[in-house]
Amino acid sequence: MDSNQGTNTAERGGARAAPPGNIADSRSSLSWRGWIIPVVYVIYGLIVAVATPFVIIDFTNAAKEDEKFQRTLALVGFISMVISIPISLWGIVNHMICFTRPNLQKHIIRILWMVPIYVLNSWFALRFPQNEIYFDTIRELYKALTIYNVVYYLVAFYDGVPDFDNRMAMKSEIKLPHPLCCLKKVPNKRTIRRCKLGVLNYAVVRIIATIITIITHITGSYDEGDFSAGGAYSWLTGFLTFSEIWAIFSKNLLRKATKEELKLLPRSTLQLLAVQCVVFFTHFQATILNILASTGVIKTNTEWGFEDEFAFATMLQDLLICIEMVAFAALFTYAFDYQRYNTDEPRLSIQQIFKHMWTISGLKSSINEHLSTRGNKSNSYQSTDLVRSEEPPAVDEVHPNLQYESPTEARLV
Repeated sequence: MDSNQGTNTAERGGARAAPPGNIADSRSSLSWRGWIIPVVYVIYGLIVAVATPFVIIDFTNAAKEDEKFQRTLALVGFISMVISIPISLWGIVNHMICFTRPNLQKHIIRILWMVPIYVLNSWFALRFPQNEIYFDTIRELYKALTIYNVVYYLVAFYDGVPDFDNRMAMKSEIKLPHPLCCLKKVPNKRTIRRCKLGVLNYAVVRIIATIITIITHITGSYDEGDFSAGGAYSWLTGFLTFSEIWAIFSKNLLRKATKEELKLLPRSTLQLLAVQCVVFFTHFQATILNILASTGVIKTNTEWGFEDEFAFATMLQDLLICIEMVAFAALFTYAFDYQRYNTDEPRLSIQQIFKHMWTISGLKSSINEHLSTRGNKSNSYQSTDLVRSEEPPAVDEVHPNLQYESPTEARLV
């Protein structure tokens, strides 16, 4: 977890919602917060206006039948991309404008970037299928980073819950998530640490797998869709699937262990559902398409220009992601809404915002925390026993700084 001592006042404070339009540091029209949204959308509109003729010309100049089919798929993906990106930009830019809780919002912004990165990677893979492997590995790498940020977003939220350690120590037994639902466990603060470790391992494994994938592809030993024991694809898929299941299990365990505390976080269920839908849906969609291709259910036509059924299944996956990201962009923007952060609290400068967004201090501190606690398990057990001697406050007794009034719902600032 990041420790940004210099911004504690911006993270902790804020109980009153600001009136509409009251969003600039100096509350003047000269502030960057007053013009950033129109500038971003004007720039985006210019990029689309310049790119659209090239895409249309590229489509009309396809002489061969196979080129025309592939360019048609790329054109459909381009239209979906043009629609989804501005929806995501709306949430991202407004969180930057209302950047009053850095420890929370830096993770939210990184999560919201998942949709634009997914759709951009998928479209480039559609248009340049010979380089699809590189775009796909980058997309999968950001998926791992998104899961990591979701868990650390929740952990940062729990830091603001009063007597959180006491609450965890007094929990009763819960059933573990699938596939270990037959087992029960008493959650405590060590559970939080293990959940963080689960997603951290997946992020590290994904980075290593990305490097191996690129190297084996260059050397010719990586054949996507080949599940034979001698191929690199089957081994990498097996390790990544196991690591991803562990990461999702850790995230679900964290959610079950802190179910009562998550009631204090508005739309938390929708937030977790949105991320899990993208992670699981796209992963199993690709797996199912590859299985259908290997069993002959999906067949390609020689006139379509694909080497085999696996190549067609891969391009079909990229096209589906482009189309699906339109709905996911709207879902993410709604789930991770920025209005609750639009308060009278001090706001960071744009330089500080980018510093928070790009910092990797959280990853460093997580690794250091894991290494330091491996040899100090006895101390952690002792501290847990100590907090168990006190009765935690009721879940409804929330510190005022964690709430603000809204005409529609109670939200967290």
